[in-house]
Amino acid sequence: MKFFFILIIYLISTSSLAHSKQVRWLAFGDIRGHVESCGCDPATDLGGIGRLNYFLTLEAQANKPFLLFSLGNNLASETVKNNAINAMLAKLDLTAALLNERELLAAELAGNYLLSNLPKGSPHAERKNIRKYVSTDREIIFGYLFNQRVATQVRKFDDQLLQEWQTLIAKHRKQQSYLLFAGSLEHLRALLARAQVYKIKFEQVLMANHASFDTTPTHKEKNAPHLLTHKIGDNQVYMTPLAAQGVLRGGAMLHNEASLLFAKKPANDGLFGKRVTWLDKRYNDQSAKFWQDYLKAQDHEFKRREQEGVKHLASSQFTGALACKGCHVKEYLVWEQSKHAQAMQTLVAKNRHLNVDCVACHSVGFGSGGYVSEKFTNHLAGVQCENCHGAGIEHIKSGGKVKTPHGKGFNCIACHHPPHTADFNQQLYWQKIKH
Repeated sequence: MKFFFILIIYLISTSSLAHSKQVRWLAFGDIRGHVESCGCDPATDLGGIGRLNYFLTLEAQANKPFLLFSLGNNLASETVKNNAINAMLAKLDLTAALLNERELLAAELAGNYLLSNLPKGSPHAERKNIRKYVSTDREIIFGYLFNQRVATQVRKFDDQLLQEWQTLIAKHRKQQSYLLFAGSLEHLRALLARAQVYKIKFEQVLMANHASFDTTPTHKEKNAPHLLTHKIGDNQVYMTPLAAQGVLRGGAMLHNEASLLFAKKPANDGLFGKRVTWLDKRYNDQSAKFWQDYLKAQDHEFKRREQEGVKHLASSQFTGALACKGCHVKEYLVWEQSKHAQAMQTLVAKNRHLNVDCVACHSVGFGSGGYVSEKFTNHLAGVQCENCHGAGIEHIKSGGKVKTPHGKGFNCIACHHPPHTADFNQQLYWQKIKH
């Protein structure tokens, strides 16, 4: 027994020594506007730019120097969120940031980006903050994006493009070649197969998440991290987790995670390393200026909507649960004792009661002529009868003769979907609020 214990310690120490000479790298991407985690369900409480920033700060303190890659598709469709994302990215010491689809289509783009397959004459090709390749002391890094939505703005790989890469690799023959890729697995297989003809070998291929833009982030990739790994020929391809819920680790970074210093229970992908660090609540930190600016902007947006919503209160179709009590006393008492009734208080406790993304699922009719704010519509705070059954004013006015729009309700999936709820079982949940 003692012999095997000594052998394990020896293997760990020799492995760590060997890997200490390797290149260290971290990679993230596909934030896709996922500025902060919902936090309603611990299973899906992952990601967010505040956590990402704090994680990278810890790693920089413990493990610098290392290569830091962004695989792009980080931007949202909202200005407030984009400002926060760009501010966070600007403070990072990125080695290379792939110009992905959302960045390609952005009207304005802050920071430096990499894309090797821009066609000649492209307006992007002339921009000083977009490079065809990035060269460091030990690496030469290429970036490639292709899908049908951007086919007219980028070059599909051909012999001419691969010859250009071959020439650059020969010129930088003492450096290892890296590829940051965005596209389908089938396209990547074809590209790597053709690259072999030109004897182009990439030391590392990193891939942006290929999930469609309408895919909501769940805990699926964390529970099955093999989904992020693809073997293509001699290349081991690693894909970034969706919504930057985690950060890829490579080289020597597999063996010296900074977070292990404070993690309660480190979860490794095997004896000799951890491939992904998942950004859970251990990385909660709100001290960064860009984060404070984001919270202020969210408060401002909420107050703007409050001012607009007040104008329409006189014509609101929502009444609140108290108005239902007169005829539905037993149902009201069940609701009053449920967590639904306290839904707004949970946001107040987390200081998210002025966040438009959160309030929508913790109030009645927010943005639809219902809840405006605690000050003006406190009777519509929390999840109430009308969340499931629909606005009840006509039902009440008619003495119950006019049915509510959704009858018996069961509009649960409007809020109980990932990432708000990891695994929703309507039959099981119904037992908790049955009335």
